[in-house]
Amino acid sequence: MGKKILTFLNYLSGIICIITGVIITLEIIFSLNTENTHLYTTLHSFFFKFLITDLSIRLLVKKNIKFLLSQPADLLVFFPLIENILNLTKSPQHLFLTQIILIIIIIGRLKHTGMFFRIFKLKPAQMLLTGFLFAIFTGSLLLSLPVASVNEHLPYMDALFTAVSAVCVTGLVVNDIGTTFTLFGQIIILLLIQIGGLGIMTFSVLLTMILNKKISQRETQEFQQNYATFNLKDTFRTIRAIFIFTFIFEIAGSILLFIFWRPDFESVTQAMFSSLFHSVSAFCNAGFSLFPDSFVRYSTATPIIMTISVLIIFGGIGFPVIINLYRYMFHRRKNPLIKLHTKITLTVTAVLLVFGTLIILFSEYNNALSSFNIFEKGLISFFHSVSARTCGFNSIDLNLFGPASLLIIISLMYIGASPGSTGGGIKTTTVGIFITACISTFRAQNKTEIAGRTIAREDILKALAIVILSALIILFFLFNLLLFEDFVFFETFFETVSAFGTAGLSLGTTRYLSIYGKMFIMIIMFIGRVGPLTVAYALAREKSKSNYAYPEESVLIA
Repeated sequence: MGKKILTFLNYLSGIICIITGVIITLEIIFSLNTENTHLYTTLHSFFFKFLITDLSIRLLVKKNIKFLLSQPADLLVFFPLIENILNLTKSPQHLFLTQIILIIIIIGRLKHTGMFFRIFKLKPAQMLLTGFLFAIFTGSLLLSLPVASVNEHLPYMDALFTAVSAVCVTGLVVNDIGTTFTLFGQIIILLLIQIGGLGIMTFSVLLTMILNKKISQRETQEFQQNYATFNLKDTFRTIRAIFIFTFIFEIAGSILLFIFWRPDFESVTQAMFSSLFHSVSAFCNAGFSLFPDSFVRYSTATPIIMTISVLIIFGGIGFPVIINLYRYMFHRRKNPLIKLHTKITLTVTAVLLVFGTLIILFSEYNNALSSFNIFEKGLISFFHSVSARTCGFNSIDLNLFGPASLLIIISLMYIGASPGSTGGGIKTTTVGIFITACISTFRAQNKTEIAGRTIAREDILKALAIVILSALIILFFLFNLLLFEDFVFFETFFETVSAFGTAGLSLGTTRYLSIYGKMFIMIIMFIGRVGPLTVAYALAREKSKSNYAYPEESVLIA
């Protein structure tokens, strides 16, 4: 009986949390007058009363308070009592404090919200999309708070755009991050970048590991499907490795940047935060910068540019590659082989880096790079070849580049990073398999082989689907942007591919987008981050595999 009561409370709590989140959103989006302020205050009071009742019933059923250790945010339900004791209800900050407390409680009860959504039997792809949407929604609320922006009144659409860009690790912004947002706002953006870079499911597994919670069979299947592991123990080991490597790279990058940047800042605190922010932004391939001109001021500073480049490359090759290389070098007896995925990723990444660097250097040698020496020209070309593949930092004004260089950058943004990484795009392995399959077709071969291995037919079809579907998505949103925005074709095309590839590079049109343009860019950023196939899987109706096959018949192709 007690278990049924707790299950019912969990479902009810999930519904109340969703309603509370919607109410807080309405409060933040629309300006409040005396009448509706009273209405919202009454609703807040109802929510707190429900939460206190909910907590009391749980205490009676469980007959101990140990469960509060797993949900410490629930202790904040007594905030109204503290307010009355301290006489804070008449304070101008009363509504703001109440909103903060409710948001923290909602975050603390995410599991209840997840249980509510499971009523609808969401597929893993749908759960992933829901997780990203919730992170964006929460981030937009926090960035809308007066304490998050310098002028204390950031339009909700701008806050939402920034939250989408941060969670989708894109870097396209409609406001300057360094001057528009306060330290609180910048910390929220930093957290959203980290969550978006590592992925919602990764943090879900980490929380489960920390709290030592039991995992249902459905959750186990979801985890194994998302991380391509064979059992829950292997999943936990992979997640642990992901966080360890992330911590190592981001801390090492922060230390190096702090050493190089310390003389440029007035205080140690500013230098430390800027170093941490840009290290996380680089490793997560986000492209967010606290400098209004990105890295233009450091275009020839080799230590800084190379540190950022290394962080971008390692963040972009993907955790499966990093983990495979680590185990190959240090645990060769247990893991003696370098996987085919690693070989394809490293090969395509190296080719793209060299190809992009040489093309940009050749195209801009006597144009945008004419005022630099040969070493500086190579450094700038290399940095943009690295950054174009989903990061979005720039060390020179892109408007100085010619159409040929910009076309190469568009191609790199479209390809993007690698599977299991912090970046977007169609992925390096997709390009490697697609090109190899095309070559095999040209040679009239009936198999696609790479490095002594035959590529499965399903993988070839998936690569083909990603290439075509991604191109169609870009064309669809490009058409709509051209319809609603007054920009020239090439600038709009560049912006669209940048959003889809979560690259974040811009020719300066982002800040002038209309509300429709912002909505289109937000949608394509979201699709680019979670992946077009994930969106397709989430929207498509599952069909059971048939145990029969129709007769084959040839069709004229060419």
